[in-house]
Amino acid sequence: MFRFGAFELDERRGDLPRAGRPVAIQATPLRLLRVLLRNADRVVSKRELVDAVWPDVAVSDASLATAPRQVRLAGSPSTRRAPARCAPSPTTTRP
Repeated sequence: MFRFGAFELDERRGDLPRAGRPVAIQATPLRLLRVLLRNADRVVSKRELVDAVWPDVAVSDASLATAPRQVRLAGSPSTRRAPARCAPSPTTTRP
C-alpha cells in the first residue's frame, strides 16, 4: 500500500481512494502510478515506463502523454468520485 497526500493506492485491491472515498481512474493510468510509486526514489526511463505499463504494445508519444494526464485528473479535487478497480492485465506474449 502506498500513501501520499490524501490518497492510498492499494495494489492488492487495485483501487485508489482519496480520504477514504473512491476515485475514478482507468487501468492504464493506475498502472503508471504504481510504477512511479514503486520507483519514487529514482528517475524512471521512458523505455521502462512503456515496458511496465504497456507490455507488448506499440505506444505513441501521444498515448504516453495521456496516462499521466489521466493520473493528474484523477487527483483533481473536481474529479467525480466513483469506484475504481484495476483488473490485472492479461498476459500476452511477443510474436
